[in-house]
Amino acid sequence: MQIIQSTQILACLFCPAWDTGRLTLRFFDKAARIPPRMEAELVRVRAPNGEDGPFMPAFLRWTLGIVIAAMLIVVPAVHFRWVHTHSKRLREVTPGHFYRSGEMTAAGFIEAVHRYRIGTIVNLQDEYPDPDLPWGYLGGGSIKESELCRLLGVRYVYIAPDLLPRRMVPERRPLAIDRFLALLDDPRVFPVLIHCRAGLHRTGIMTAVYRMEYCGWSQEQAIEELKANGFGDWPCTSANDYLTQYILTYKPGMRTKD
Repeated sequence: MQIIQSTQILACLFCPAWDTGRLTLRFFDKAARIPPRMEAELVRVRAPNGEDGPFMPAFLRWTLGIVIAAMLIVVPAVHFRWVHTHSKRLREVTPGHFYRSGEMTAAGFIEAVHRYRIGTIVNLQDEYPDPDLPWGYLGGGSIKESELCRLLGVRYVYIAPDLLPRRMVPERRPLAIDRFLALLDDPRVFPVLIHCRAGLHRTGIMTAVYRMEYCGWSQEQAIEELKANGFGDWPCTSANDYLTQYILTYKPGMRTKD
């Protein structure tokens, strides 16, 4: 009799039962429900009003996180590359007069011509006398730079920075310097935009020639600006023939007669 009573008491204290698919354990008069194991791990999303929202599978949560992370990384990177390609290192040297850049897209050149009222574009790429300019960062066709300038009513000039044998320096200087000065001596060509591929080295040395000839800058000032605009410290030595022939041995005011 005592054993039966004890069993009845335990049944009252601990009585497992199934209720709508859940295992219910009753301790005294309180119940604890253990939900069945789900096929996929679920995460409950809490709504802004504090109430529980719908379940979100874990794999969907990870996928959403990866997509958001990709947007935070990829979108700014693509935007940076678009801006860089569109107006590659476009800078004012003398406002309203002299500008420098790398090779921009056709759309970038059009914008620069309209914004700064460019009258002459000088291409300094010895490997590309008349480069094909893509219309945009993502393609869309291309157009020859000379043809674009013709459509815009802008003068197109090609000057390839050359080098002389070292034994001829400083008695003589590169032909590109004399061609460059002959162009800039004509006030009708301004405003002028000069560019090479990246807008750093060839553009940098020709900008230095402009500074020393027309702005009265010293070689040291021209070199400081050269480095500040990305030329780099290690190329700025006398071992660099471009630096030697275009800047270190440059003499302002000289003109070579044809």
